[in-house]
Amino acid sequence: MDTSPTADAAQLHWVQPRASERQFELRSQEGVVASLRFEKACGSLATAGSHAGSWTFKRAGFLNPRVTIRLAGANPDLGVFWPRFAGGGWLDLANGGRFHWKSTNLWSSEWGFLNAREEPLFVLRLGGGRQKPPDLLKTQASIEIMPRGQGLPELPLLMALAWYLTILQKEDATVAIIAATSAACS
Repeated sequence: MDTSPTADAAQLHWVQPRASERQFELRSQEGVVASLRFEKACGSLATAGSHAGSWTFKRAGFLNPRVTIRLAGANPDLGVFWPRFAGGGWLDLANGGRFHWKSTNLWSSEWGFLNAREEPLFVLRLGGGRQKPPDLLKTQASIEIMPRGQGLPELPLLMALAWYLTILQKEDATVAIIAATSAACS
């Protein structure tokens, strides 16, 4: 995991090695750049790691939902992500940094973190990307790092959090579809 995330941006892909496990890898041509692993088959606690460090993400709250970000093994929050009802949200870091998570296209198939001037730092494209066909049983995406994101110290954390939020959103949508189907069939 010592490959720089700013390596050839066109070659960065989040992949799920095994469809039966909630484990993911961010890969470049050279190998694994970062990883994200959920601690249990159900639940929101996950650990992410890259050359820049290791973090834990956990969704908390019902009426006031949020995702807490901590350095792995540490107790104080490094940051808090505040989701919005219609998707997207804001990440507030303890060091004063603030980033906007939002869809970057009309179809919500591309997402990214934007800086304070609303300039995209990277774009996460759902599916197999342009270079490989999607595997319908696995969750995957490609990442394109924009010029504003190159060399940004928070970039590894932001890319891992982006994938965590994407996985939660996909799982929440699946649960909603199952619930709606069950209600319609009864």
